[in-house]
Amino acid sequence: MGADSNDLSQALVDVRKAFRLLFMYQQRIYDLAQTFAEECALRPYCVGYGFNRPSTGNPFGNWVWDMLPMYRASFLFLSPDTDNNKAKRGEWLLDIHLVSDSGYPEGHSWRKGQPNPESFPPSEDCLSYIGVYALRNDRDEVRDWYADVWRPTVTYPSSYPSGWNAMNNGKTGVTICGAQIDILKLSTKEAVLSAVGQFKEVLARELQIIVPERAL
Repeated sequence: MGADSNDLSQALVDVRKAFRLLFMYQQRIYDLAQTFAEECALRPYCVGYGFNRPSTGNPFGNWVWDMLPMYRASFLFLSPDTDNNKAKRGEWLLDIHLVSDSGYPEGHSWRKGQPNPESFPPSEDCLSYIGVYALRNDRDEVRDWYADVWRPTVTYPSSYPSGWNAMNNGKTGVTICGAQIDILKLSTKEAVLSAVGQFKEVLARELQIIVPERAL
């Protein structure tokens, strides 16, 4: 076996390690998102992906990024009493927005083709974070949560506030409140619960949303 073959063998070992590490990372993100939702007395609604979903037909003309759904994703949650298809005034949606790599070029147009990660900043200089956001419906007419409230309001990352402050989107009649949190700062259960507590305080202050205490 030549040097090239040895290099490939080691690279494939790294690939197998990467997939196993990715599994554990994604399980951790699941746990984070579900903890926020459960502490806020919410239930899963749906998921919005940063790329197209993986093809169930011919994938070869699509972006390779489509096969990495959790590179960027939004996990959306609603109150158990909220209708999935009827957003009423004053009701709210929780968006746990995952950004696994801040090195991805923001505002990249699909017309330019898929970004090449070899051109990204060094991984050591980038971040992995979640955005924790509440979207409150401020209009009287009944609307669809995904099509009328979430989808037209979010344009990552510029449409979201950077700190724990509220920002109103007059075009869509939605008030957004939340912040980005480096996943490094959520390494323990205590740290996650502390962030949840801060989020609840912001909900009450900025959006007048009082989250019920969890039943023991």
